[in-house]
Amino acid sequence: MDKLSVVYGREVDGTATTFGTTGYTFNNIFVLYDRQTETVWYPLQNGAFDAISGPRKGSRLSFLDKPPIVTLSQWCQEHPDTVVLLGDRGREETSTDQVWRLPTP
Repeated sequence: MDKLSVVYGREVDGTATTFGTTGYTFNNIFVLYDRQTETVWYPLQNGAFDAISGPRKGSRLSFLDKPPIVTLSQWCQEHPDTVVLLGDRGREETSTDQVWRLPTP
């Protein structure tokens, strides 16, 4: 899964949808779910993410243009307010020692 990047739309039936990872992979590809309905999504061979299980089964999200690969330095120049989360992301609390602000270039 090195250097893998994919961008896809997130509107399902006109509603912005938030996704998470199920923690599973199939053929080295993450299996996602949408947080609103817990529908499971997987990229089938048609160039889109398909709902394969759940209330939205049969729905489809199209892939958008593949983003360019950039260095951290390039990213920071374009996004100077970037924040990197460190530590246990499963905790509800975030203390200041778990956040690292990237230095301004």
